[in-house]
Amino acid sequence: KIIRGRDVDAWETHYAYSSIKELTGIFSDAGFRMQELKYYSSVGTYLSRFRFLSILGNLYDIVISKLQIRPLLGHVCVIFEKPS
Repeated sequence: KIIRGRDVDAWETHYAYSSIKELTGIFSDAGFRMQELKYYSSVGTYLSRFRFLSILGNLYDIVISKLQIRPLLGHVCVIFEKPS
């Protein structure tokens, strides 16, 4: 088990949910309504420091996004609304 950090006060991250479905359920139970759910791929962004790998990463992002293979889309944006 490796936990990296610049300070000695680094700690492991634990989330209160294990999936997007569970996260949306938590907000729904709290009275929020989901307005939008978007998935994004950003491998090219992570590889942007390496020109050739960045090109391959961007190509991967385009293909995965067009095919909408959700398990491979690593970023999610969820927009909730709290009814008044």
